[in-house]
Amino acid sequence: MEDFLSPALRDRDFKGSSGIYELPSASHWKRLSLQKSLYNDRDEIAFAANLLVVRRDLWDEMRARESMQHSVPRPGTLYNDPVEFMRLAPADDSDHWWQVSPRTDAASLAKDFMDLLDRFGIPWLDAKSA
Repeated sequence: MEDFLSPALRDRDFKGSSGIYELPSASHWKRLSLQKSLYNDRDEIAFAANLLVVRRDLWDEMRARESMQHSVPRPGTLYNDPVEFMRLAPADDSDHWWQVSPRTDAASLAKDFMDLLDRFGIPWLDAKSA
């Protein structure tokens, strides 16, 4: 999937690799992560997409106040306010996991993923960081 998703994400100005991407912003952390399922095996993997937004100054305050070790927020980790979190999913499935097996048409799956990101994910990131 990395071969299909990473180039499409870079086309949308995301930076990153290995399942963690960032949409550059001077004022906010705007991040996306691909979360692998704990139940993956050699025949099939599942992954979900987590989106996160927080103002950089508020993140730094929160980090200092709570003695957090990570210099940047990690999508998929649940934080307190002011961190905003969303799972990328179709409207009828709030906890969506993409399934990948040898039978999966990876290009089609990547297209579906990017369509959801374009329709819901990027507008959500932009709205939360406006």
